[in-house]
Amino acid sequence: MIDLAGAILVPSRRVRRRRGALAPSPSSFIEEPTMALFPVISNFQEDFVLLLLPVDTENTMDEVAAAAAHHSVGTRVAPRPDKVVRVRRQGASDFFPRDQRLAETGVRPMETLEFIFCDA
Repeated sequence: MIDLAGAILVPSRRVRRRRGALAPSPSSFIEEPTMALFPVISNFQEDFVLLLLPVDTENTMDEVAAAAAHHSVGTRVAPRPDKVVRVRRQGASDFFPRDQRLAETGVRPMETLEFIFCDA
């Protein structure tokens, strides 16, 4: 169930209704926190597939890189355990700081990010 503000509401306990019984009151629902889904395009080094990657705006660049690596490394890209994956805008030369949050970068939804293996 979704309220007018867009929050997802989940029953706090299982409610069984008898025929003719009243519907549960709104107080029997609790608001569950949801992550702020933010779609970016993953262009992983040596991967020939661009992927739509849903991440959270509160993720750090290391967490975004880990999410992208999860879908590419070991599938179409060979693992490189001695390297770290860094993130930058498509066509940029500078990488985002590894501890910077996605919300702080100015990246827009559906923007393409490059994920590159670098020395630690």
